[in-house]
Amino acid sequence: MNDVASRIKDALASGEGKCVEFKVKYVSDMGHSICSFANTSGGLILVGMSDSSMVTGIKAETTNKLKSDIQHLQRNCDPYIDATVEVLLWPPHGEDRKYILAITVEESGVKPHLYKGSAYVRRGASDVAMTQTEIVDTAVQSGVANFDRLSCERFDYQTDFDTDKLSAFLTKARLKPPVNGGGDASARKSEGNPIFAYFY
Repeated sequence: MNDVASRIKDALASGEGKCVEFKVKYVSDMGHSICSFANTSGGLILVGMSDSSMVTGIKAETTNKLKSDIQHLQRNCDPYIDATVEVLLWPPHGEDRKYILAITVEESGVKPHLYKGSAYVRRGASDVAMTQTEIVDTAVQSGVANFDRLSCERFDYQTDFDTDKLSAFLTKARLKPPVNGGGDASARKSEGNPIFAYFY
């Protein structure tokens, strides 16, 4: 038994969960599952399978169209997710075999992936939209976030920010200084945030 057949057998035995999704037919929200599996621990999506692990099958003449539809979903993921799509007859032996579509998604090393502008993660047997904090944390953990995009948690406005040094930098860079907002700036400075006072 090849690897994907072994995974299908295990998936049917365990049922839907963190790494397994069953679909009776193709639906556009499968893009959420592809994205969430890549952002979590990877997984297997079986099209032509009921929630109760019964093989419902797909029509043989629709397999090429389904593959194309899945590729379209992958292109809507950012970054692109290189899932493996295979058409198989299931069960492997016997007379009453039906075609199913197996989509294997590996855990990604460049998380987070977004699908149509939103990131998803797998929780139990559900695809859940990630919060902004989760997206940032995931990007940092996977090394996707560049150093210059990260905040410095040890930075203290009162002791670390120097308006004179910023002014000198702007002069050397031939940049115009920020506009001082007058009264509002004084209010912000009194709150102990001189960086806001300088910029506003």
